[in-house]
Order: sequence, then structure tokens, then C-alpha cells
Amino acid sequence: MFLCLCLTTSFLITTLFICSKQSTGKLLDLRINGSIYYLADSALSAIASSCPNLKTFQYKLSWGYSAAKDYLSGRGIVNLCARCRRLEILVLKDARNLTKEHCEEILTMIEEGDEGDFALRKIDLQGYYTFSVKEHPLRVVDKETR
Repeated sequence: MFLCLCLTTSFLITTLFICSKQSTGKLLDLRINGSIYYLADSALSAIASSCPNLKTFQYKLSWGYSAAKDYLSGRGIVNLCARCRRLEILVLKDARNLTKEHCEEILTMIEEGDEGDFALRKIDLQGYYTFSVKEHPLRVVDKETR
């Protein structure tokens, strides 16, 4: 069963807080298709705290992009990856504040960690990205490498 909601960041944080108290760490797959509302770093922090066993995180903006509403930073995504070490798949569409340097930081963090520290095996960037990190030993899937 799928549940589709139009979420604000504060609603998402409250929902995750309640869910984490009832079933700590049981949410494994979180896919957010944004329409009007954009996530902020505070929401990513709440996700990381409430869902430490998350295996898949997807954030896609489904309507026209608005820089004025985009509060999600690349630093927030790096922190999500650092705190959700069981995360295997990260899918981002039009998260435009994520830079090549942020992706390289995530990849370096995984590469330099002890074996088994991080489960991340796929970063799928969709939409507007002006960079590629194909030359990195751990490769990011982007529009140029599909």
C-alpha cells in the first residue's frame, strides 16, 4: 500500500518523530516526491535521526524548480549519508544545491571508511546537474553515464 501526502517540512519532522517512537529504525525505504513543498536540512536531520536503518532515500521535485523555496543544501545530504550508514540507494532529482564537491565528499567518506562502514552503492542524480564525477573510483550515476 502506498500513501501519498503533500508534506511540509514541519509535518514531516513531526510524523517521523512519532513513527520513531513507535517503531525505532524500521523505516527502510523513503521516497518523497515534492510538489509544492521543498525539504530543508532540518527534515534531513530528522530523517537521519528517526530512520537510521534507511536503505533507500529518494527526493524528487515533480513541479517547476524554485530557488527561493529550495532550503536543502548539499551539506544536509552529506550528513544524511554519514548518519544513515545502511543507506544503499540515494536518488535525487533537481536538488540543485548539491555540488560536485558534496558528491566527492560522500564518495571519499565511503572510500576511506572501514569495510562495511557504509552500504551506499548508488547515487542517482536526475534532472539539472552541471557536473559529473565519472573519474572517481566510486562512480555517481548521472545523466551523462546512463
